[in-house]
Amino acid sequence: MKTNRKIATVQAKIFEPGDEDGIDPDGMPYIATLENQHHRGAHYLNYVCTGIQGERWLVEKVIFEETYEEVK
Repeated sequence: MKTNRKIATVQAKIFEPGDEDGIDPDGMPYIATLENQHHRGAHYLNYVCTGIQGERWLVEKVIFEETYEEVK
């Protein structure tokens, strides 16, 4: 097995009220992903990322801050 790395640039911001695409029946905010799935996550505990095709997904804040670095 090989080890691989994918280098991609994303736009990201902390997930805040108003960024969601809806609220599920349990009251959890979500965004619709490129695959038309609902990706649930709590406000302020996740980053919402936008990729090069406009696709959006959530990344837990702790994981995001450990694995992404800001591009100047």
